[in-house]
Amino acid sequence: MCNANWELILEYLKVLFSWPPMAVVFCVLLVSIFRAAIENLIQRLTEGDIFGQKFKAVPPQALDVDLSSGIEQLSEKAVESDSQAGSSQGPALEELPVELRGDPNAATAIEYVKKNPVQMVVDYKRLTTAYNNERLFGRLWGSQIRLLEHLAKYPDGWFTLPQLGFFHAEHQRLVGRTDYQLAPFIDFLVSAGVLEVSGTEGAHHYKITQAGVEFLSYIKANYPNDWDKRYY
Repeated sequence: MCNANWELILEYLKVLFSWPPMAVVFCVLLVSIFRAAIENLIQRLTEGDIFGQKFKAVPPQALDVDLSSGIEQLSEKAVESDSQAGSSQGPALEELPVELRGDPNAATAIEYVKKNPVQMVVDYKRLTTAYNNERLFGRLWGSQIRLLEHLAKYPDGWFTLPQLGFFHAEHQRLVGRTDYQLAPFIDFLVSAGVLEVSGTEGAHHYKITQAGVEFLSYIKANYPNDWDKRYY
């Protein structure tokens, strides 16, 4: 048999059962036994002073009231938020015109227009200008485009109908026909808004408009290699 060192064993037992280790064991037992009560106390704490060891907690009943009122307030805010979100999505489906009711993006687009009116006017002008210029470019003869290019060199100049006859004569020569007369050749440019007319019947004078200048700038920018290649 081995000889036990009883003195060493007693020293270990003294250390094991001394106050610090036993305090740790005692604290662990207390936390495990009173865990629910401790958690409840922590939830009810409203004030504290760690170094002064001063703490203040609301009674359990008051805590329940605060929680229930808080939940009600959150619910009211959620309903209010949902209501505001719904109102910010634009007009209701039944308020939209028939043409837009089948468009899932109509309400969002209308709301964007309301929030950005100036930008929408700018975008609308750009769109309509591009549309009108494209449409006009597809309907003009090459001789009419050359007439506008000639008048653009004299933006403040007025020209008589005979002075513009050269471009009409060029058109008739290229197409080999004479049924398209000078008056409708010029009047089409007036109706398109690229020429301005002044004077009395039989003594009209013509000049290029700002829309005509912008039309030339548009076709030169978008068709740099083809704008002046139109025949007739």
